[in-house]
Amino acid sequence: MPGTDPAAYTNTDSYVDGAKLAEKGKFQMIFIADTPGLYNDLGPQTPMFPMDPMLALMAVARETKHIGLVATLSTTFNYPYNLARQFEALDVISHGA
Repeated sequence: MPGTDPAAYTNTDSYVDGAKLAEKGKFQMIFIADTPGLYNDLGPQTPMFPMDPMLALMAVARETKHIGLVATLSTTFNYPYNLARQFEALDVISHGA
């Protein structure tokens, strides 16, 4: 699409800008799915998946106030206890959004 940054998946500002736009449009939440794998080579192509959902949502949490933050995380690659700690941190940083 013209004007689209193909490297935006690594730019937390683009996540924040998108979340602010959704918040302004009265969306209830934003959702980022965890996709801990790549289907193409990192060489000549942009990866098909975003960065870690928790890191992206942590950046969004600091810049928004009225939009829910939702993510999926894999228990295949993480211990459930560590995932619970990450979700708790997101809850604290977002003030429960």
